Amino acid sequence: MINCENKVPFDPGIAALTDHFAEIAYYAEDTLSQIKSFHTKKAKYQFLFPQMKQCFEKNIAFYNACLMWAFYISNTFKEAPKEISNNVFYGRQIEKDEFLYDIDLLINYFDTFERNAKYYFNQKSDIDRNLKEIVLVYKKFIEINVNFTNVKTTADLKLPDEIIEYSKELGDSVFELLNKTIDEKNILKALEFKILK
Repeated sequence: MINCENKVPFDPGIAALTDHFAEIAYYAEDTLSQIKSFHTKKAKYQFLFPQMKQCFEKNIAFYNACLMWAFYISNTFKEAPKEISNNVFYGRQIEKDEFLYDIDLLINYFDTFERNAKYYFNQKSDIDRNLKEIVLVYKKFIEINVNFTNVKTTADLKLPDEIIEYSKELGDSVFELLNKTIDEKNILKALEFKILK
C-alpha cells in the first residue's frame, strides 16, 4: 500500500516497472540497418517488434500512471497540502531535453511503427494510436510543471486541462488501481484507467 501518512512520495513505485524505450528502439534500428537482405531484415523486425511494442506500451502506461498519481495527490490533499518526498528534480537546473527527448521519441514512433508496418508487411500498424494523446498530455504536464524543479508540495503540482474532473470516488479508484499496479508489478494495468477527458 502506498504510504501518504506524513509525506507523499514523488514516485509511489511505478518507475521501476518500466523499461527505457530508447534503448530497444536504437538497438533495433542499428541491427536492422546492418542487414542487407529484405527478407532477413523483415524476419528480424518481426522478431523485434513484439519486444518493442511491449516496451513502448509500458512507457505510455507509465506516463498514464504518473498523470493518475498527480491527479490523486493534487486533489486528495487540496485542503491540506503535503510535502512531496524524494523529488530528485526539485531545485535543480534541468535541461529541457533531459525530459522531453524520450517523450518526443515515443510521439515520433507512432509514425515509425506505421511506416515499418507498411514497409515490411504492407499493412497498418496494430499500435493503438489513441495512446498518443496520453503522451502528448504527459509532455504538457512536464512543461507546465517546469520539469518538477519547483514542485515541493502537492499544492505546487499543476494538472493539464485534459485531465478528468476530480471526485472522491474517482480518486479512490485511481489509488486502488495504482496500488494493484505496483503490487502486481504490471505497469500495463495503469492503462485500464482513462485519466483524460
